[in-house]
Amino acid sequence: MSLKIVFGIVIPLAVVVILALLGSLNIGFSTKTSYISEVSISELFNDGKLETNVKIGEVTLNNDYLFAKRFDLPNLKTCLIDSEGKGVIQDIGETFYGEGDYSGERYDLDYYGSRSRNVQIGAYGSKEITIYVRPNYFSYENYNDLIQRYGAYDEAVIVEIDDSNYYNYFSCSGLSKESLDGGKKINILP
Repeated sequence: MSLKIVFGIVIPLAVVVILALLGSLNIGFSTKTSYISEVSISELFNDGKLETNVKIGEVTLNNDYLFAKRFDLPNLKTCLIDSEGKGVIQDIGETFYGEGDYSGERYDLDYYGSRSRNVQIGAYGSKEITIYVRPNYFSYENYNDLIQRYGAYDEAVIVEIDDSNYYNYFSCSGLSKESLDGGKKINILP
């Protein structure tokens, strides 16, 4: 009877616990985030039309381990600032993640509007996630309107937001100076 308990309960339970512990280790897992250093306002136009999504960075996830891993992508907020302090800090639009090539008609590859930005990487695999901004400048029809509205802003700042409270809305004007100073800056060229 005691042999049945050892082989039927104790050993399988020990195997499950060991596999769970091995699966939770971060051995061989790495992330690398890179952002563009500058963007020109004229680059926001394609065939005379404003781009709806602008690529601002990439996250590369590598898993060199025996088990698959999951990774929570951080919530990002992108703000327009004037380094001289003359303009009011403004929200640039929605910052979101996408896998693969993105077009405005394809929503199957992005994490737009999703509170869960959890990505799974298979064993010995890697994945590239692209960071996009969907600017809120759709009412501007041409380059001159865009320059008149946003020409005073010379930097975009990407800030990581703690979104532990599901119902919070984070506005750029409500962010602290320390948060903005600690964010990744992208120079905006005319």
